[in-house]
Amino acid sequence: MAGNRRTQKIICIFLIFTVLPTASLFADLGDFGDAVKDDQEEEADEGNEESEDADDYELSDSESELLAALFDITIGLWMIHNLSAWYSPYPYSGNSSGTSFIGHNNKLFENFDAARPELKQYRMAFYLSGGGFFINADYGYTASFRMTSKILAAFGTDLEYRWWGDESGNLHFLRAGGLLPIVQTDIFSLDLAMAGAFFFDLFTFSGFTFGAVMTSYPFRPLSLELRGGGIFSSNVNFGEIGFKIGIHVNRFEFFLGYYGLLHTDQNIHTFDAGIGVHF
Repeated sequence: MAGNRRTQKIICIFLIFTVLPTASLFADLGDFGDAVKDDQEEEADEGNEESEDADDYELSDSESELLAALFDITIGLWMIHNLSAWYSPYPYSGNSSGTSFIGHNNKLFENFDAARPELKQYRMAFYLSGGGFFINADYGYTASFRMTSKILAAFGTDLEYRWWGDESGNLHFLRAGGLLPIVQTDIFSLDLAMAGAFFFDLFTFSGFTFGAVMTSYPFRPLSLELRGGGIFSSNVNFGEIGFKIGIHVNRFEFFLGYYGLLHTDQNIHTFDAGIGVHF
C-alpha cells in the first residue's frame, strides 16, 4: 500500500507541473530560418590543399601485425560484451532481480535460467512530449515523438520527429537512423548514433547526424540520458545537445527534457515533458 501511495504521489506531482498553463510570447522562428538560409546561399569553402611536402609514413610488418591483432581483440571484446546483453521487460521490472534493466549472460543466446524466461535480447521504447522553446528571450511551442530499439542487443534504431511553431511559421525535423552500442550496463551505457537528418517548412535541409547517447539507470525509479553531437551538410552545420530525466512506474516513464539546436547565429532551446512506454 505504501508503494502504491508513493507511486500515486509521483504521478500527481508530475501532472501538476506539466499541465500548468504556459504563456507563449511567440518566438520569431523566422530569424532562425533566415540565419540558416544565409548559410545555404553561401558557397562552400574550398578545402585546404594538402601539403605536397608531407612525407608518407609506411607501417612496418610488425606494426601492421600489432594493429591487426589489437583490432581483432577490440572487435572480439565488443561482440562478447554486447551479444551477451539481455534486457528485463522494462526498467526496474520487479521480476528481474539482479539487474535493473541490462544484464549479461555468458551463454550468449540462451536464457539466463528457466526461472527468468522474461529476459530477452531486444527492447523498444516510445516517447511523446510537448512543451515550449525560446530563441533569445522569445517563446513558442514544441512537440515531439521518438522511438528507440535494440535488436539482438548489438544494433539499434533511432527515429525522432520534432515540431517547433510560432506566429512566424513552423519548423519540422526528422531523424532516422541507427545506434551502435559500445558499452551496456545499468549504471552507464554508451551508444554511437548516426542518422539522416531532414528539416522542412521554414527551410529545407538534408544532411546527417553523428554523435553519442549516454544512458544510466542508477537507482529505482530514476533514469538519465545525455545526447550530444552535430547535424552536418555541405554548407550548413548545427550542434545538438539533449538531456532527459525520467521516473519509471512499471512500463511507463514520466520525463522532463531539454533539447538544444545550436547554430552560429541563432540557437533554439527546447524544454518539454512527456510520457514513454517500454517493451
